Amino acid sequence: MDLATSSLAAWRFVLNTTRGIDSLIGGLLMGVFLVVACPVQAQNAGTGPAPNTSAIPANEPILDGRFFPDPVPVCPMATKKRTLVSEPYKVTLALTYAASRSRNIDGANFWMQGGALDLNARFYRGLGLAASVTGAQIQSKSSSTAPVNLVTVVFGPSYTIGAGHRISFYGEALLGEAEGFDSVYSNGSGSASNPAVGATSSADGLALQTGGAMDINLSRRFALRLFKADYLRTQLPNGSSNVQNNLRLAGGVTLAFGH
Repeated sequence: MDLATSSLAAWRFVLNTTRGIDSLIGGLLMGVFLVVACPVQAQNAGTGPAPNTSAIPANEPILDGRFFPDPVPVCPMATKKRTLVSEPYKVTLALTYAASRSRNIDGANFWMQGGALDLNARFYRGLGLAASVTGAQIQSKSSSTAPVNLVTVVFGPSYTIGAGHRISFYGEALLGEAEGFDSVYSNGSGSASNPAVGATSSADGLALQTGGAMDINLSRRFALRLFKADYLRTQLPNGSSNVQNNLRLAGGVTLAFGH
């Protein structure tokens, strides 16, 4: 009888010890999962009020005197696709350096230097509205060439791909006005060979700009505009075709805001 009682007590001791070790291992594994898969929840664990064990329903599972509620919900961070921001801002404002390649009426190419301010606002998925203001100029290099100062203001639709991701692209098709000043523009009475006859120092005309850009998002608000390439067509009087075809390249920084 004493032997049977001792054996039963030893068996109960071994069983309780095994259950305790299993519970400890399970708790450690759960803690590792929370730290790796959902660090925010792991940091906040234990900061709330202590559970009220007196209100445990009778039909809830109890193991070794401890109450186990419903299973822990899956951490959202473990199932969501990792992006730079979960809710990207819908408005971007870019400040860029811009260089425009154009051509004289005699066929000689030249580059104008300047800057641009680009605004883009998305209102439905990637679809949005864009506006761009650009200023460019080149000084006269000789007595036979005139300086060029050009400002374009254009508006139109845009489309963004990959908003909120590390790399995003967008394209645009804009229409507006070009204003040239402090230069030499034909007013209709001059000729291509002698544009100074009947010329004026300022003129304005239609501007068409289409192209796209690539942004590398550094944070939720700031991005690097790696490049922006546009075809720019202006219609300013030049005593010949009255059309200028320009290639505009730009790069700079972007600020994002507005939900």
